[in-house]
Amino acid sequence: PEQGVLIASASPLTIDYNHIQKFDADSRIQTEMKVLNVRSMATLLGELMLVGESMRQALSFLPSLSGLPPDFASTDYYPYLEYQTPRGNTLPFDTVPVNTQFMRGLRPPPIPPDLPILNLNSEDEQNLFAGFVTEGRGDHAGAIDLFRRVQGLSRARAQAEIARLVSRALP
Repeated sequence: PEQGVLIASASPLTIDYNHIQKFDADSRIQTEMKVLNVRSMATLLGELMLVGESMRQALSFLPSLSGLPPDFASTDYYPYLEYQTPRGNTLPFDTVPVNTQFMRGLRPPPIPPDLPILNLNSEDEQNLFAGFVTEGRGDHAGAIDLFRRVQGLSRARAQAEIARLVSRALP
């Protein structure tokens, strides 16, 4: 639980809203999502800490935080990270809060401008999608606000999410 996943690509990353809808409708995936208490695949994006520019900003700070020169790079010929990472796993103190605070300071908005969401065509779809992402970040009030903006075909789903979140907040 204290580890992260880094996804890299030679081309820009994108998310396809149509694929997320298909995943959300797949009964096999729904079963797994219920086990994880995930309402939509979009909710998982709430876990996203850094992407694009925010990742570049974080990486620009890291050498100086470690006392390394600004142009430092771990390479095949100088595998600094290969040997430092295991040492970090045995530190006598918990680095998770410090690292989390550092990344939250650079965290992009729920729908980052440098992570295109394909096929998110209407304002209602954008609000529904952003509501799930915002819930995934733990901001239930913000998610409710976004779900309340949803009209049209997605309104019933948004209303169900509002009811669920409100009921969880009640004693």
